[in-house]
Amino acid sequence: MISETGEKEFYHGKIADAITTAMKANGGLITSQDLSDFKVIEKKTLKTKYRDYTIYTMPPPSSGIHLLTMLSMLEKEPLKEMYEKDSALYYHFVTEVMRRGYADRAVFGGDSAFTRIPVDRLLSKKYAEEKISDFDPKIASSSSSFLKTLNFGVESPQTTHISVMDREGNSISTTQSINFRFGASVVAPGTGIVLNDTMDDFSRAPGEPNVYGLIGAEANSILPKKTPLSSMSPTIVFKGKEPFLTTGAPGGAYIINAVLQSLVYNLDFNLTLYESVARGRIHHQLFPDAVFIEKSVNERNVFDGLSSKKHDIRIAPNFAKLFSVKRENGMLYGASDPRGEGATGGL
Repeated sequence: MISETGEKEFYHGKIADAITTAMKANGGLITSQDLSDFKVIEKKTLKTKYRDYTIYTMPPPSSGIHLLTMLSMLEKEPLKEMYEKDSALYYHFVTEVMRRGYADRAVFGGDSAFTRIPVDRLLSKKYAEEKISDFDPKIASSSSSFLKTLNFGVESPQTTHISVMDREGNSISTTQSINFRFGASVVAPGTGIVLNDTMDDFSRAPGEPNVYGLIGAEANSILPKKTPLSSMSPTIVFKGKEPFLTTGAPGGAYIINAVLQSLVYNLDFNLTLYESVARGRIHHQLFPDAVFIEKSVNERNVFDGLSSKKHDIRIAPNFAKLFSVKRENGMLYGASDPRGEGATGGL
């Protein structure tokens, strides 16, 4: 139907009627006027330099800005050399970068049409340097120490990502989500459209976690016609003036850190595209104050080293599923995460 009549059918026609009918029948609040008023908002991508590369990603309310801040924090250290010399110190450093990045997400994450987000400041190398300046190689930080900054007291298989690149270098990195499992678990009759539950991506109250355990502040409070904060971080990397890599992932709270680590494995460790997608990952999202480590990070000294630095370690799967395309030496390479059911294809 949409292929024949275009977007008008979705926002104003029979599909719109089916959606609003399903909403009303299930206690929802969206009306036909809401659908009619909806506008697609186009924004400029954000970018930063990372070593010899330029990284482009989505602006707020997506979380690409925090990905870029974390990359700038990581850039101060020679990561591959650090890993080869002391892998426990490497994972400790990456964990502390993640902690600070997710603290920024909790404070500043939100819709820039409704709240002032200091984009230039968050993207500055000076800010990243200040943010990680208190890193202690011997001991873990406490996430509670960030609470005064947050100004309060004490997302998976529902998202899909596609990375595309052609022989001319035209690149697409796009992520789509209905949030949690089967979204709101409501299908608009006769449409096959599953309604989302992305209201959960808003902060119901400062410091109150959502279904993924992520917290937020006033910047992400619920308001009419406002877009909630999202972890989605579709990313395109340029080497010089040429597109080099496109990547992204579904996976709720795990997305940002998964993309972060895949970029490090590609750009710093010089791993193959598949290795950078499949390699074992860690995850820290500020709260709960714990570092989640996949079993495939099977280095005893890493666990012992992180424990000695007072990290709360939890062995757990990583729910982000990366999909990447790389253009190198005139060849295109694709890789899909073995953690999921996606696939790689070429035409």
